[in-house]
Amino acid sequence: MAPVYALMCNATEQPAGQYIQHMAEMVPPLVQATVSTVEINKQAMQQTQNLLHAPMYLQNAILQARQCLGQSRQMTVVADREWS
Repeated sequence: MAPVYALMCNATEQPAGQYIQHMAEMVPPLVQATVSTVEINKQAMQQTQNLLHAPMYLQNAILQARQCLGQSRQMTVVADREWS
């Protein structure tokens, strides 16, 4: 550990050493950003896979849309009768 510390102390006093130190400080945030991006992509792929393997999901969504449309039509008929 001591040789590494001595090397870093010596390197940080030079312009190239300052650049290396600056780049080394950027590594943890870059790693975290990469991991976050991978996790988001993983979740998106998992949700897509769930949709592909759950055909009932789409059928239920279509059924709900049809029910809402039917209720809307019934309300329109009732409103038309009241205004007539």
